[in-house]
Amino acid sequence: MKQILTKDPEGIVIFIEDKHPHVTGLLQARLHYHMPDFKDRILFLPRMPEADYLQLLKLAHVALDTLYYGGGANTCYDCFAVGTPLVTLPTFFHRGRYAFAAYQQMSIAECIASTQNDYVEKAIRLATDDTFRRQVQQKILAAQHQIFEDQQVIEELATFFHQAIQPD
Repeated sequence: MKQILTKDPEGIVIFIEDKHPHVTGLLQARLHYHMPDFKDRILFLPRMPEADYLQLLKLAHVALDTLYYGGGANTCYDCFAVGTPLVTLPTFFHRGRYAFAAYQQMSIAECIASTQNDYVEKAIRLATDDTFRRQVQQKILAAQHQIFEDQQVIEELATFFHQAIQPD
């Protein structure tokens, strides 16, 4: 985040407060301690109704997939629903691969980083290059049906449940 804010002097990072206030407090303290020069460009917004949250995502130039925190699955699908590019750096663990898998299913590679430096560069480009960002947004919106309307998943689940409840 520090690299992103350093390279994008107009950038602002927004967090949604955690449902547990002490978690938000710990994150705020950590960010302010390690990045005191950017504390005015790191905002924490209170939790909000879903419609407001989705509107906020829609207005964002780019969203950042969390690298080491396992809470990003819903956020990635929310981003894809409104067309907001989400930069991701796939990790070894399942929790760090949701966005990567969805992007693969949609055949979109522009937001998948291969290194931490690449993650920063992709975030900066999406935040500052309006033409590129609009192109990626259009690709996401045109391909989102591949993750939200995937009939194969429904058929596989139906087969599984049918087999699971059948007596031997």
